[in-house]
Amino acid sequence: MANGMKNIIYPRAGKLVLVKFTPEGVLGVSPDTLVGNIGTVERIESQIEIRTTSLPDGNSDWDMGEYDVGSEGSINATMSNFNPKLYAALTGANFNPNLTTAQMWNADYEATIPGESDNYSVKLPHTPAENGSIVIVDDNSSPFIKVSSSATSGKFSVSGDYVVFASEDNGKGVFITYDWKADSAVKLALPVAASRPVYQAIITTEATDKDQLKRYDANIVIDKCKATGSMAPPPQQREPQGWSFSLKVLKPRNGFNPVYWRYADKN
Repeated sequence: MANGMKNIIYPRAGKLVLVKFTPEGVLGVSPDTLVGNIGTVERIESQIEIRTTSLPDGNSDWDMGEYDVGSEGSINATMSNFNPKLYAALTGANFNPNLTTAQMWNADYEATIPGESDNYSVKLPHTPAENGSIVIVDDNSSPFIKVSSSATSGKFSVSGDYVVFASEDNGKGVFITYDWKADSAVKLALPVAASRPVYQAIITTEATDKDQLKRYDANIVIDKCKATGSMAPPPQQREPQGWSFSLKVLKPRNGFNPVYWRYADKN
């Protein structure tokens, strides 16, 4: 690259990892500090703004001059899927990927009470928790009453992962809400008082000239940054959507650039 670079384009979005600073401000890349495998990246955008101010000229319609007074920068990433570990890292939330027991809920499980051939029993996706909560209502939101023995009209009993109804209620639609125990789970929990951590952001991507004859490995490194603005997960809806987040560039460590780009010959 002795003669410089050609004009380039970015044919790929690139990959992003975050490296967490210790409370003492020390940076070291290790399995304990690196946040990687964050999901599928749709695009990554860099925004750099130089703030200016002007001074008027009392003898002219034109200002005396425009003067640079500061800089702001951010990296905006759009993701095609949601990664709870990344969300926890950005927001300062608690993340536990190895729960060995967890209370879970199944809300408004819909079913129709079957006939005699199925013993008037509805099979649930999970076994209700022992001594847990279970509420059943019909299409009119009228509740059924839980009993320990054989059910009569308007009542039900529970046997394992089955709910048993009375023959008189055959054909009725029901909505069943209950809690159950999972043997393994992942937990993402927002704390009462969140504090967004400071990270170094490393972006690796590829650049090429317009004819795609010359290729470069490209890096973008933000020395210090933290998540800013809205941190909404993707909506839960029929058509899946991605989500996005912004990393605000902070004042770098002494002797470091706030942001730098590097390009190395790939071929």
